Amino acid sequence: MNDTIQNRYSTGLSRTNIEQALIAAGKGLDHLAPADLALLEDFHTMGRFATSQLVDLAQITSESEVLDAGSGVGGTARYVADRYGCPVTAVDLTDEYCQTNRWLNQLVGLDELISVRQADVTELPFADGTFDVAISQHVQMNVADKARLYSETRRVLKDGGRLAMWDITIGDHGDLDYPLPWADHPARSHLATPHQLRAVVESAGFAVEQWNDLTDQATALMQAMLAQPANPLGLHAFRHRLQPEGRKPDPGPGRRTRSGYSGGRTGSKWRLNIMQSNGIPDQRYTIAWSGGRGEVKFLRRSDGSRLRYLTTGTGPPLVLLHTVRTQLDYFQRVVPALRDEFTVYALDLPGMGWSDIVAGARHGEPELRSAVVEFIKTLDLRGVTLAGESMGAAIALLSSIELPYNVRNVIAFNPYDYPSGLERGNWIARLIGTGVRLPGFGPVVARMENRIVLRGVLRGGFADRHALPEDFLGELRRSGRRPGYPTVNRAIMRILSDLIGARSRYARVTAPVTLVYSEHDWSRVAEREQVARLLANAETVTVPGAGHFSALERPTEMVRIIRQSAGITAVT
Repeated sequence: MNDTIQNRYSTGLSRTNIEQALIAAGKGLDHLAPADLALLEDFHTMGRFATSQLVDLAQITSESEVLDAGSGVGGTARYVADRYGCPVTAVDLTDEYCQTNRWLNQLVGLDELISVRQADVTELPFADGTFDVAISQHVQMNVADKARLYSETRRVLKDGGRLAMWDITIGDHGDLDYPLPWADHPARSHLATPHQLRAVVESAGFAVEQWNDLTDQATALMQAMLAQPANPLGLHAFRHRLQPEGRKPDPGPGRRTRSGYSGGRTGSKWRLNIMQSNGIPDQRYTIAWSGGRGEVKFLRRSDGSRLRYLTTGTGPPLVLLHTVRTQLDYFQRVVPALRDEFTVYALDLPGMGWSDIVAGARHGEPELRSAVVEFIKTLDLRGVTLAGESMGAAIALLSSIELPYNVRNVIAFNPYDYPSGLERGNWIARLIGTGVRLPGFGPVVARMENRIVLRGVLRGGFADRHALPEDFLGELRRSGRRPGYPTVNRAIMRILSDLIGARSRYARVTAPVTLVYSEHDWSRVAEREQVARLLANAETVTVPGAGHFSALERPTEMVRIIRQSAGITAVT
């Protein structure tokens, strides 16, 4: 069996092909970072997505001794060593992979943290109780003696140690269609059912803490990944032999296999920025929902870039700031009801919607806040009601600190200033939100967005998922297809650390604040209470029956709160 596995995975070209792929991708071998390898080193369904989430479950610390059992060319080992700075031992049966693993470790400067051993995972060459954590990804399908596999893993773990595994199991819909990525005929495949696999793991002495079936999620994600343009740093760079000629790449688990996570305890310089302008901007959607009342304009900023905004109505100024991954049209159900009482300004934040995309620009909290401050000061708006939802709410609060003579009051709907909010929505939001932030792999995830993925992510912010307008979704995809938009989108998804860090500055807000949370917002009670304490004089309101995107789900409530904040009636 050992010779069979080695023959299956050895090509004789692993190092050569990886080197050629890195050069083709513009990566210099003399200054590689671990993240540069993310696209080519994860030999399993969902790639770096799976590695990241599995490692989170393993509860690794900088003090952990970690075993990567069945390490391939060492992607998981490098990810763990780079993330936690802990020692990792990588074991694989294939000598070619071990040699490639050592070479890559040296290239990225992790060779002192990672020890590579060629060995059989059913006969591990380590003393009892050596490791705190063992990680195994897509290994057991090549191992017939699973009892020996997991008893050996249990033996080398310390008491209270943890096993984190991500594997494919057999489904219940008939025979498999060979060849498969791990076997070219049935005699070389040793898949078990989920029940059988769990039983053998528990028999080895593990107490299962989590056992998750992610088949549907993995299928959707792999199909989206395969729809992306070819990248020189894909697994195909050195695994040609594993894909029979004329056969399409296997998309991962489908109807006949199941996938799941499980875990068990045992000087400054001038720079020229190139802008992607809209040309003639697409205004049709905005004009359609606004009934032609108002005007779509562009504000030229001091750096030469432009912010798109809609202005409509008469009365004191109301400035509306949109959420993560939307644009000014997010307020389409609110603006028409307010334009008889306010002069409404709804804007696309930098790079978003149809505002200009500036190559190389940052999209952190300081940059978004600066854009809002510049917008209000350039238009010389006074007595402003500054309102925003989600990210827009946090930016509204922070911008008001710099606009004491311009802002009359602030209304913050569901401020997004806490960790992992998007990921609390649903599984697809969790996958995309986590993946887009990953170094190296994140840009690929950002480019994966299509209508289905975007719909799935946004629906995680609705109590009533049918409240998301399909035509609005189509408009988001139109603006999102502009060159450079995936880069902006990824930057915005990574803004959370900025917003969390800036939250302490809420205590400096001097304008009156109405703090609004929806009943089913992603934020938790303790997080809401912390914000309320920082905004000591804020008036708090709860919107019943709504999720994070209240402007679309409960627009009448948003309208009522905005009107009352202007002094028409008291908020109750």
